[in-house]
This record gives sequence, structure tokens and C-alpha cells, in this order.
Amino acid sequence: MGTKNQAWDLMGGRFWREGRKSAKPSTREIDLYLGQSAGGKLLVVGASTRDLIAAAIERGSDVSVADFSAVMGRDLGEELGHGSFQFFHADILCEPEKISERFDVIVADRLINRFAREDLPAFFANCHFLLNPGGELRTSVKLGFYPMDIRLIDAGRESGQVTRFYDEATRTFNFTQARPTLETITIEHGDLPRDLLLEWYSHRGRESRFDAYDIDRALATDLAWQEVRREPFPDAPNTDFWIARRA
Repeated sequence: MGTKNQAWDLMGGRFWREGRKSAKPSTREIDLYLGQSAGGKLLVVGASTRDLIAAAIERGSDVSVADFSAVMGRDLGEELGHGSFQFFHADILCEPEKISERFDVIVADRLINRFAREDLPAFFANCHFLLNPGGELRTSVKLGFYPMDIRLIDAGRESGQVTRFYDEATRTFNFTQARPTLETITIEHGDLPRDLLLEWYSHRGRESRFDAYDIDRALATDLAWQEVRREPFPDAPNTDFWIARRA
């Protein structure tokens, strides 16, 4: 699975216990993900979205969670109860066959922000594969740069090292290559300690930053999406929400 799963194995449940509040969906955003009706087979991609998963369980959905980090799945189970959801230890980008169910809804909260640009086709194709006919993918994406991205780019330009870890043409970072520059800037994420954050970023590898056109274009493929719609995400600045319904 590469180094990204190692990053999240290092982080575990500390992400939702100590991480910044703005990285978690608000109550209004959870309502948008889950809709007004309870029940149905729901897959949450990303075990770090603890509050969303807990709300889905409480509302009576048949909840499954997929994550490439076994530690994230373990910590989530210890907090919510291992019997309250089904866990698939699988990478949505390359191991959809490990997820042995089909779903009415798939949700992914800002997960795409952890992808490189070339990962988008596999993500959408594999979600399409895992949906029942008429099922929906519901996902959000923070558009543009995070504040830390700007600090990192500026520091890299000052030191002459920016091209080692950042491709301006594709807006793609290689955080593994950025470790020396990361050590020179402020890194904050709620109450998480700096030494953990440095290790976490150093294992996250390649991540791109997107605008709305990138996501719209990636969804406009020959996959049988019956409908795709986009709207602002209620409480997260510069973030949009997509619903793609499978034909």
C-alpha cells in the first residue's frame, strides 16, 4: 500500500481526538452526507471521519468503513464498538475487490485532498463499481491551497528547494521530499504534537491541490453517472460538495 498507510498508522485515532475541529464535518455537513432518511447500505471511505461514521450508525444505516490503515480501523472500532460497523482494510484506489459488498451510498469527506491528480480516475471508477444502480457517491473537496501549503512553498522558494517537493504545473506536493523544509515552518493541527505531525506529513507522499474544474472533468467520463451536481459545502470555506448518482 506504500507509505500513505504508514502515515495514518502513525496517526491513528489521535486525528479525531486531538486534530483541528475544522478538519471534521459539521452537523450540517453530516446531514448533507447522510440525507434525511435512515437505513440503507453505506460505505464511508476513510476511518478518520469518526463523527460522520458515528452519526450514520446512530441513524440506523448499515455502515461499512474502508481504510488502508489497519490502525485507524482498530482505533475506530475501539471507540465506536467493533460490532457497530463492518471494516474493510483496503485501499479504494487499487483494491476495490477487497470490499466485498455493494452500496446505496458512498461518502468521502475531503479524502480527495489526500490524492495525487492521477488518482482521480481510479477513485471515481472504483466508487462507481462499488455502488448499486441508482446509488450515490457524496464527496467534498477543499479547493485550492491549505495555509500550510503556502508557508511550505514560500519557505521552499527562499531556500531554493521548492522544485524538489512541489510541481507548480500540476499543483502537486511530494511531502516525503519536503521534510527538510517542513522542519523550518510552523505546522499546526489542533493539539497534535509537532514531532508527530512531521512524521505524518513525511509519510503522506504525493498530494495534489484541485479546483472545481478538476473534479468536474474527472467525473465527466464514460462512466454511467446518471446525474452529477455540485454545491458549496456549508461550513468549510473554499470547499465544494459533489453528488454523483450511478445510472
